[in-house]
Amino acid sequence: MHAPTGSFFPLLFFEIGAVAIGIARGALDLYEDVLRNKRTDVPPFTSRSEQVGYQHHFGQAIGLVDLAEAALLEGADRYLAQAQRAVEEARRMLLLAQQCVRLARDAVDLLFRTSGTSGGQAGSELSNSMLAMTVMRAHMSLQWDRTMENDARIKLGLPAGFL
Repeated sequence: MHAPTGSFFPLLFFEIGAVAIGIARGALDLYEDVLRNKRTDVPPFTSRSEQVGYQHHFGQAIGLVDLAEAALLEGADRYLAQAQRAVEEARRMLLLAQQCVRLARDAVDLLFRTSGTSGGQAGSELSNSMLAMTVMRAHMSLQWDRTMENDARIKLGLPAGFL
């Protein structure tokens, strides 16, 4: 498969989205381990897995990651179904792929923020997941604010800016 002439090539961004979703799935596993093995810091001292607040965070993060994966797969299907598309469609696919990364990052952030202080310690696996997502977010290709602006500009018949 080759890049469509005159359009932005979004396939790389689906690969980045897949990496982000993999990181988020790993963070879900780590958080589940925290819930099963850590007790609450305040009375009643129970397993975190028994506390509705932690159950809520875990369920929300599972939903975010599942949604990110479904969106990524849908975007990849669209890409493969239309190897030749207009610039507008390519931008929309880029935005979709970037939002997959955003959803996965939001899930990791939620798990990191609610895992307790041990999750935030330097070198912890959950901390490493958060760091990986932060580094990924800083990549030039994931500046979704610019992509959203450009997508709107193209839709309005204006010339696109950078990226």
